[in-house]
Order: sequence, then C-alpha cells, then structure tokens
Amino acid sequence: GAPAQAGSAAAAPAGTGAGTTGLAGTGAGTTGPARAGAGTTAPGRAGSAAAVAVTAEPPTAIPAAGEAAVLRVIPGPRDDWFAPGALRQLCEAVYLVTPASDRTGLRLDGPELPRARGEELLSEGVATGALQVPPGGRPILLLADHPVTGGYPVIATVVSADIGLAAQLRPGSKVRFTPAARDR
Repeated sequence: GAPAQAGSAAAAPAGTGAGTTGLAGTGAGTTGPARAGAGTTAPGRAGSAAAVAVTAEPPTAIPAAGEAAVLRVIPGPRDDWFAPGALRQLCEAVYLVTPASDRTGLRLDGPELPRARGEELLSEGVATGALQVPPGGRPILLLADHPVTGGYPVIATVVSADIGLAAQLRPGSKVRFTPAARDR
C-alpha cells in the first residue's frame, strides 16, 4: 500500500499479528486487539483450576493514596504445590511492593506462603501476571520484562486486565489479591 501521510493513522499490515495502529506524529493514542469477552477461557493445564472461564470485567481502578491496589487472580497453575489455605492466605493478606521491584517483576513483602512440596520445580514457561513463589515464601508478580521460563511454582496469575495497574505500583505501594469472578 501507499505510505501513511504525516498525521494519519497507519494500521499494521494484515496478517502480521500486530494489534496496534501506528500514530506517529499524531499525538493520539493507539488501539489494540479486541478484548476477550465473557466466557473466555484462561490458559492453563486441561482440567486444572487455571483453565477457568473468567467474567469480562473492566480493569481495577487505581487506588487512592495509601490504599491497597486490588488485583484479581485465577488459581494456579501450580497452586497444588502449596499448603492447604495458602491461596486463601494470599487473598486475605496485604503485601508491600519492595524496592527490589522492576519491570521484570514486583517483589512483595508480606506473609510467607507455605509450600506443601519441598522439591524444586523444573523450569517451565511463565506468563505475565504469574505469582511465582521462591523458597522464602514471598511472591513475585511477573511483569513485562519477565523471563520466558521460571523455576518457582506459580500459586496464581493476575488477570490481564489488571496488569497495567500492577505495572504502575511503586516501592511502598500496598497490594491485595482477590479471586476473579468466574462464569458459571
């Protein structure tokens, strides 16, 4: 096709998988791919708690100063590696974002999440939003620059609609997790 003119939106070529519209020099925002609707199945092992249908909801609101950000989670895919009640404990506690956080992930300080299994997990693929729990028991929320594989069990995964909010949290920010609403 013809080159885009200055100040006009140029769509990415069809079939490239790009979901944005280039708006260089226009001062405008971008549009992305259509959001998944209600009944969309989250990724996970077939039959696992992580393979659930999540109700489409808008992103969580940015909290007022001093309030905890609330991030919605779906269980797993390795919630079975944790002691009974660990997922409930995750969702009842308030965590603090530590200064060791960056674009790779938010390192959180708060109650330790006890494991039911002591052995090490083989490295496996991890998604943005995964809540990995290293041996110390304090979760790490993986963000945009996370590695493609990880070796710590993932107790839960933050829904994609809440990742933008998570990425805005700074050291000292409070964060809570809540189960995502599921379609029945």
